[in-house]
Amino acid sequence: MMNPATAISALGAGIAVGASGLASALGAGIVGSSGTKIVAEDSRKFSVALLFQALPQTQGIYGFLIAILILLGTGIIGGARQVGMAEALGALGAGLAVGLAGMSAIGQGIVASSGAAAASKDKKTFGKALLF
Repeated sequence: MMNPATAISALGAGIAVGASGLASALGAGIVGSSGTKIVAEDSRKFSVALLFQALPQTQGIYGFLIAILILLGTGIIGGARQVGMAEALGALGAGLAVGLAGMSAIGQGIVASSGAAAASKDKKTFGKALLF
């Protein structure tokens, strides 16, 4: 039987990786559809499309890293220790915060999609589009 505080900590880790991973996948899908059109028009633009495709994926990596830190910090992996309820609620809060922040990957995918389209048409806009 799992300690309720341990279960709450695991839930926080799951939210961190799940929400940010889902948003990252949606953002990458948005850019991927634009990238496919760009590459279909000119296959030499593949590297531009691929670079913009990678941008929204970073939020999924952040969520994964925070989930690992939560699991390590609460002793779920890497060591058997008892987790208090206060620590468990902190882990849940951290997981929620990172999961919600990871939702920015959807917006980043929309912007990266437009940026990839602009950069594929005019090389001078590449740096500016990447910053957006």
